Order: sequence, then structure tokens, then C-alpha cells
Amino acid sequence: METRRARIAAAALLVASAIPIWSVRFFPSQDGPSHLYNARLLTALLDPANARLREFFEFNPGLHPNLLAHGLLAGLQAVVSPLPAEKILLTALVVLLPLSLLCLLRAVERGRDVYALAALPFAYHHLLHLGFYSFSLGLSLCFFTLAFFWPRRTRVTLGGVLGVNALLLLTYLAHFGPFAMSLLGMAIGLAAVPLAAGEGSRGERLRRAVLGGLPMVPAGLLGLAYLMAGSDGFTKYVSAEKLRTIFFERMLLTSYTTWQQMLAPWLLGCLAVALIFTALDRARRPVGFLPRDAFLVFSALLAAFFFTLPRWMNDGGFVNDRVFLLFFLLAWVGMAPPPRRLAVALGVVLLACAGAHLGRLSWEYARLQPELRAVTAAVEQIEPHSTVAYRRLARQSEAFERYPRYVDPFAHVDSYYGLGEDVVLFDNYETRFDYFPLRATAAERVDPDYVVVWPLPPDEPLPDDLRDHTILHHADGLALLRRN
Repeated sequence: METRRARIAAAALLVASAIPIWSVRFFPSQDGPSHLYNARLLTALLDPANARLREFFEFNPGLHPNLLAHGLLAGLQAVVSPLPAEKILLTALVVLLPLSLLCLLRAVERGRDVYALAALPFAYHHLLHLGFYSFSLGLSLCFFTLAFFWPRRTRVTLGGVLGVNALLLLTYLAHFGPFAMSLLGMAIGLAAVPLAAGEGSRGERLRRAVLGGLPMVPAGLLGLAYLMAGSDGFTKYVSAEKLRTIFFERMLLTSYTTWQQMLAPWLLGCLAVALIFTALDRARRPVGFLPRDAFLVFSALLAAFFFTLPRWMNDGGFVNDRVFLLFFLLAWVGMAPPPRRLAVALGVVLLACAGAHLGRLSWEYARLQPELRAVTAAVEQIEPHSTVAYRRLARQSEAFERYPRYVDPFAHVDSYYGLGEDVVLFDNYETRFDYFPLRATAAERVDPDYVVVWPLPPDEPLPDDLRDHTILHHADGLALLRRN
């Protein structure tokens, strides 16, 4: 009965965690609309009738990261309209993160389910609001991969080899970062096998660890091939002060306002209490190196990465933020099973933080809806087989009496205007990077048929180069113009 009640409570928590997504029409992410548009192109480019799309876009051949999330969005859009398709994917991302952490906790050592609650506040992390759906999916797949690998790390079987490589391939197709972290976590786990007390001599344990690494070889070669084929990009570091702010104050919880910073001391405090308890537990019962200790080593290494890696590297940004999320969640996997009173106390604080975070986000989402509705009000006026450009003017959002703090939910709203039949968006940033499934052709860019201008107050004249266009819509800050 107790197990059944726990499952019902867990299911209720997961359902409640998706409420912010479905409580509004538009999920206010930065890159999300662009992903919706490009996912639609994956199937639209297969149709010869979409001549304009085929003129300007083409498939990027090869197995590229970011393909999995785009493919899922494309499949969902074949069944439902784009906005519900995005919400279904977002719901999966939000629900899978605590589930995957729970699976990993149980795979390494039982009796620590309460630690999975630490993932609930971070299900709506800053990177998700930036529209990094592929990374968010890869993060959960990384935890599932480690959970599948962990009990099989010293037993090489055909099923285990196939399962590990299938999960690694899915993680790679989601995002390269979690894929690389999966391989690193597996390597650390194998390196810890000879150190742990177990059956056989240390030499026998070393032999099993070496054999356990064989399933990683195909995936390792795939990752190496991707790195060798990638562009050099550029490298950019940020100050140590900014890194400390992200680590100790923002914690990837702040997106539109700074309100969630007040949760940081509670979440870091919970982690510190669990770590202190783990240290005291080991001091009372010295048992040598335990399997879960590998994750303490892993998380310590990730913390070092956070403070030493650049912010931008090889065309990939927000590197430190991604590493922090892995550090904070994987650190719990290394903690000792808590006694009941400590588990209850930690559970209450973690649930309170998650509730406060989700409640505040629901309010922030609602505040952004009027402007998101206004800027997409003329979507239906775009005719098939046309081209669209976006003209962004310098204005502040009215939602919070200033512009959203760390996320720009209006950066790619023009993508909603490309969801019609055979509509080309000229401002399609994804085609400029080789890790997305589409790329731009060599076709010469022409004057667009439509121009979306935002925000343009009713009493403000059009930019000089657009005054010969026909105004189709001009209200609430949005102007949709058609070339004569």
C-alpha cells in the first residue's frame, strides 16, 4: 500500500510539473519557434510542391546532433498543430528529467529516491527557456544511459552492448554535450571498479573493467569523427565573478526575472546537508571505495570544468551553464541513503523550491502572453509559396516594465509566420551551423514578399526602406508589410 501511495504521489507531482506549459498558449522560449519551423521543414522538403523551400533550404547530410528533437517535433506536427506539438515535447522534457535521475539513483544504490526531487526545480531550467530542447532531451538520455550501463559495467553481454550503444546513439543524436558526458561518466565508473572492494583480486577487477569498456568503443569513434569533422569556431571566456553568480545565485533558475535567485541558498543548502551527512556516514562506517563514490568524483570534476571551460567553444555556447546542470544533478547520485527524518526534511525543502519556481514561472508566462499574441496576430495573412523577413526594432517589452532579463522570447517569433505552406524564412539562424539537420542552399536571397516589423507603435512611421510596402496589419506594436 505504501508503495502504491508513493507511485500515486510521484505521478501527481509529474502531472503538476507540466501545468505551466499547458496553462498558456505560447511557451515563451527564445529558440523554440525556430525549432518548430525547422522541424516542419524536415518533412516539407520531401514534397516537390514546396518549390520555394527547396530553393533556399536542403538537408544537411550525415548523423548530426540536434536531429532527434527536430525529428520528434516533425513527427508530432504530422499529428497535431505546431503549438500543441511543442507542448507535448516540452512535457516530455520536463517529466523525463526527474524520472531519469530517479532511474540513475536506483541503478547505483537503492534507498535514495528522495534525491530525485532535486530535479523538479531544474526541469524548467534557464537553457530550456532559451529553447535548448535538444540539450534538455540529451540530459535525460545521458542519465538513462548511465543507469542502463551501471549494473552492466563489468558484465559484457550482447544485450548489454547493443543496449548501451543504442542509448549512446540516441544521446548523440539529441546533443553532443550529454553524449560526451555519458562517455566520461562511464569511463569514471569503469576506472573505479579496481578500487572498489569486490569479488576476485584487483587484477581480476581490472580485467573486468577493461572488458566493460568495450561497448564504449563504437560510440567513442562516432564522437571522435564528429569532433574531427567540426569547425574550429571561436572561444570566449567570461569573468570569474560571472561564473560565481551563475553557480551560487542564478543556478540556471532565472530566465525572465531575478526572482528565483532567492531559491539558490535553499537548494545549495540541501546539497551541502546531504554531502555533510554522506561524509559523516562514511566516517562512522569506513567501507572503502563505494560504487556511488564515482559520482562524487564525477561531480567534482564537473565543478572544476565549470570554472575553467570557456563560455563559447567550437560554435557552442553556454558551456558553463550546461556543465553546472550536470554537476548539480549528478552530485546527488553520490550521496548516502538518508535516514527517514533527513529524507523528509530534504523532500519538504526541495518540493517547496519546486513549487515556488513553477508558480512564479506560471505568472511570468502569463505576463508575456499579451505581447506574444500581438506579435503573432497576422500569421494567417501569409500566403503560400512566399518569403518572409523579420525587422526587429529597439524597444523594451512591457511585460515586466523592462526587457526579460536573460531570455529573449521575441528573438525568433517570426518563425510562427513560416509555419504555413511553402513559406521561406530568411532569418533562419539554424542553417548557419553544421550541427543542425538543415542548411541553406547557394540560392541568391531576394527581396522578401513580407516583412514582419516589431515593435512599431501606431504613431511611429515605417523605416524609410519599407515605406513603399503595403501595410496589411498595424496594431499593438506589430506591422506586417507586403512588397508591392
